[in-house]
Amino acid sequence: IGGYQYGISGYDTNKGEFTFNIQNFHQPEGFVMMNGKAYYGTYTGAVIYRYDPAQPIDYKRDLSTEGNPCMVADIGEMQDRPFVMETAWENTILIGSIPDYGELGGAITVYHEDENGKPDFKTYRNLFPNHAIGGLAYKDGKIYVGTTISGGIGIDPVESQAKFAVIDAKTMAIEKETILNIPGIGTSTAIIGQMSFGPDGLLWACSDKQGTVFGIDTETLEVKKSISTTESDMPATRRGNYIRWGADGTMYTNAGYVLSAVDIYNNTYKNLAKNCTHVAVDPSGNVYYDDKTHIIKLEVSQWERLQSLIARAERDKPSDPGAQQALSAAKAVKQTDSSEAIKGAAQKLAGYLDTAVKTDVPPVSSGISVKIDGEEVGFDDTYGKPFLYEDSRVMLPFRKLFERFGWTVNWDDALQTITAYGPEGDDMKMTIGSNTYECNGVKTEFDVSPLLKEDRTYIPVRVIAESMGYVVGWEDASQTVTITTK
Repeated sequence: IGGYQYGISGYDTNKGEFTFNIQNFHQPEGFVMMNGKAYYGTYTGAVIYRYDPAQPIDYKRDLSTEGNPCMVADIGEMQDRPFVMETAWENTILIGSIPDYGELGGAITVYHEDENGKPDFKTYRNLFPNHAIGGLAYKDGKIYVGTTISGGIGIDPVESQAKFAVIDAKTMAIEKETILNIPGIGTSTAIIGQMSFGPDGLLWACSDKQGTVFGIDTETLEVKKSISTTESDMPATRRGNYIRWGADGTMYTNAGYVLSAVDIYNNTYKNLAKNCTHVAVDPSGNVYYDDKTHIIKLEVSQWERLQSLIARAERDKPSDPGAQQALSAAKAVKQTDSSEAIKGAAQKLAGYLDTAVKTDVPPVSSGISVKIDGEEVGFDDTYGKPFLYEDSRVMLPFRKLFERFGWTVNWDDALQTITAYGPEGDDMKMTIGSNTYECNGVKTEFDVSPLLKEDRTYIPVRVIAESMGYVVGWEDASQTVTITTK
């Protein structure tokens, strides 16, 4: 959570409590998570800070590169407000900014960290003369850009129409550039705000006109779908509106500063609240928004959410056996069942469907190494390689891990269940899509379930190793998991 002029806070939606508060932090304009750390784009001067929630707060202010949070990039180039921040390829963030007072010409900054977390960045100003950056997205080596005609405060635009462009991520050369013709509002858009790939494969974005969201075919640059959620236009065009996705494929947006739930398949919408400047969705599908001075929670009915998830699964027809099993289990749940059973079935099915929504977030970090009692474990394409899931949990190929510990493993394809047997009579059981792990008859809940990726099964290393009685550590500088068994 960020405040006007000063301050950032963290809020745990599960516990319903604040986790930290830094009252004198610079005014945050943009925000993104990467590799378990929070990155803030601040005003003035377009300065980027990194905060590690796993470390104590030690904020030194005054552009310090030490402490927590600490400064990792001072963009410069007459940039002032880094509103747009999106994760891209490995250890990389794309930043879009608005220029300083009296200036036209925004910039795209490519921010990257090496394996030790050392930052580096390069800024590209005036790729689109007299335009600043309203939205960014990345997929398969391409950067997608939506511009705004606005500059800094104190200068009027000289252009009248926002642009959409495709950039080669390696060369930063503009491959395609156009003014979009959006059904219902034509070519009048002054800002193309946040962009995000939807479950239908289109790149969705926000316009400042009539609360319009629209889906772009990135090959043809044709707008395939367009939905206007209000009759009013945005009064300002420096900051774009936002798009968030529920696991059932529902879009939540504050386009036109009206919070709306949008059905992109049936071209329908429902207005939920007015004067909304930000929106977020938690893992249980609840929606959070602000009315400038308060944060408000819209708690969803888990029964209605389950029915929406079932409808999406039946429409998308996922081929993953685990998803099919989760769908069958979800359809067997009755409205009279316990709230825990309904929520559990919804969470399990959502775990499969949610990955289809996040197509604009690439796999993070394959450069993770694992050491057991000081000895590095080798991973290759036969077993699969470790990766970071949802920016916070290291996932390892299950068979390699268990066999390294001297355990034997059994895979039940019908039940999507792993059972492992230790050399001293221990046993462990876990199921794809389930957050419950059972070790020697004792059940443990964890926030990440085993998952299937490229026909291999991956498990969260921490819960497995700690269930075996081992000590797990993480060396951030070298991106190394350490497991001590002795």
